[in-house]
Amino acid sequence: MKKIIIFIHIPKTAGTSMRKIIEKQYNVMQRRYYYNGYQDAFNRLKGTPQQKLNTVKWVQGHFQFGLHEAISNPVEYIAMLRHPVDRVISYYYFLRENPRHPLHQKAKSLHLKDFIMSEENIIQDGINNLQTTLISGEGTPSFEKAKKNIDEHFMMVGLTERFNESLFLMRKKLKWYVPYSSRHNVTRSRPKMSQVSEDVKKIIEQKNEFDFQLYEYGKAIFQKHLEELDPAAQQELRKMTGRTKL
Repeated sequence: MKKIIIFIHIPKTAGTSMRKIIEKQYNVMQRRYYYNGYQDAFNRLKGTPQQKLNTVKWVQGHFQFGLHEAISNPVEYIAMLRHPVDRVISYYYFLRENPRHPLHQKAKSLHLKDFIMSEENIIQDGINNLQTTLISGEGTPSFEKAKKNIDEHFMMVGLTERFNESLFLMRKKLKWYVPYSSRHNVTRSRPKMSQVSEDVKKIIEQKNEFDFQLYEYGKAIFQKHLEELDPAAQQELRKMTGRTKL
């Protein structure tokens, strides 16, 4: 049976950009998108006949780790991680820009500080250690569990802040022949992280202790993957990024 890549699309970590790239790489029979939560994705995958499942190469959506248990095909995971403070800021301004999102009116009615301090679970679910929660796969954030899942089940983790380099690694690992692409669904109206008050950033940091641990761990793994590239690939990457060091 053919291996399937499962991409955990953590909100506001360049997952929409990845979807645009995937649509250039894989045809409609080779890709599956599930954006109605984990249980829906699990049930739909489990209900897919094996013959059809064998044509699938990429599964993507807003769900937590664990979908491999729904299928018998070999699986490897990929996810993009993002600096936790930057992700939460981007998430808030994304909600304010998107009238169809259930939290749009709430985000529009509250300042950033009031929004992140809200006690409503539906708001905190998108703020409080979300990256660790999804990669833990248990509905609650556990850095140790997320770390174990990455070590045992992930082909790689990319970094939103180093999107082109992340895409470069995926191209090499998956033997893609797709053009490089700019990021999509970027929240244009949001302030830079440096423009947000220190007290707001401190609150976000306090709510994302595990996500900071995960992000630092992901950065170390990402750097290791770059250093493991062969010399020709490293040279190609330096030329592409303009960096003298990886």
